[in-house]
Amino acid sequence: MIESDRINNHKFVYIFDSFTHKSPAEFINFARNFGPAKAWIHTHMENKKIEERYKQAKEIEGDLPEDAQAELQEQAKQDEATKNWLLNSMKDSNTEFVALQTDTTIDAIRGTLRNKFGFKVVIVNHEKKLPVDTACSNLAIKYNMLYLSVYQLIRKHIRNQTPIGK
Repeated sequence: MIESDRINNHKFVYIFDSFTHKSPAEFINFARNFGPAKAWIHTHMENKKIEERYKQAKEIEGDLPEDAQAELQEQAKQDEATKNWLLNSMKDSNTEFVALQTDTTIDAIRGTLRNKFGFKVVIVNHEKKLPVDTACSNLAIKYNMLYLSVYQLIRKHIRNQTPIGK
């Protein structure tokens, strides 16, 4: 899929939700084939919540067995080491490090990601004769956005004879 995108000169943002490489360094070397990373998202949650989800997934009643506790502790150590390695390796790059708490609902996580990485500017081109300013303003309020009418801004600058309007 990626090679097809390259051949067709399509530019996309690729999201890797994990890696199977032996170390973060090996994954980063692999990922460099796609260009510089815009962000690393490190997901984490409280140990208590991890244990709850683990017990639910494995259908365990009561306390976790010792081997499961040891496994979760080892994963936590590896996760912390990976996070620290990434932070140190990104010091001189433009890559943003995002810590994402995931012990909330999926909707809350989506909202956080949408706020962090979603569109910041939406440009709407419409027929000037249509009275859409009120509708666009209401939509902007509903979706927590800012609506600017470029036609009104241009008219304001012309009428006030600002340097831009002149």
